[in-house]
Amino acid sequence: MYPSWILSVVAGLAGAAQAIRYQRDSSDPFQIYAFGDGIGGVPLISSGKSAYIGNYELLDDPEAAPVVFTASTSGVWVGTPNKTDLADSSDPTWSDLKLYVPAASATTHTVGLVNATTAKTTSLQTSGFDFYGTFVYVTGATGGMDMLWYAVPSGTDGVYALRWNTTGDDTDGSIPITLKSSPPSNA
Repeated sequence: MYPSWILSVVAGLAGAAQAIRYQRDSSDPFQIYAFGDGIGGVPLISSGKSAYIGNYELLDDPEAAPVVFTASTSGVWVGTPNKTDLADSSDPTWSDLKLYVPAASATTHTVGLVNATTAKTTSLQTSGFDFYGTFVYVTGATGGMDMLWYAVPSGTDGVYALRWNTTGDDTDGSIPITLKSSPPSNA
């Protein structure tokens, strides 16, 4: 039999190993999927500005597409259209845009993509994105893992606008969601 202190150490190490963040190879592209009440793993989509979740074909916008991200070591996620998933032959003209959430001081809740070299980004947070396992979080001002994602109806059935931090937002129909890098099991 093993002494109880060895079992305690092994159990503690197993717990610590479980808590370590999953480090993704930043060169591997990935997609993001949303899960929530009535939202079963739909992809993050965009037309190069605001971020949505759902079927990009429903947006009726030739610039709309699922987004593929690459990550930097500083937590900047750069999005480009996933052209392999497009149903028609026209390719969106946007690419290499940074994912953002509103900064803590911002009054908006919109999540989107921005060209950080040509746009004013003082009210946007474009870094600090990472994974806890497959769950997407943003490093908050105090260093915590913030997962303040929610979705609101976009006006198009099957498409939701992606939002951040419900504080001060009383939009009807908002749904708390989680974002993950793993697609739904039925995909």
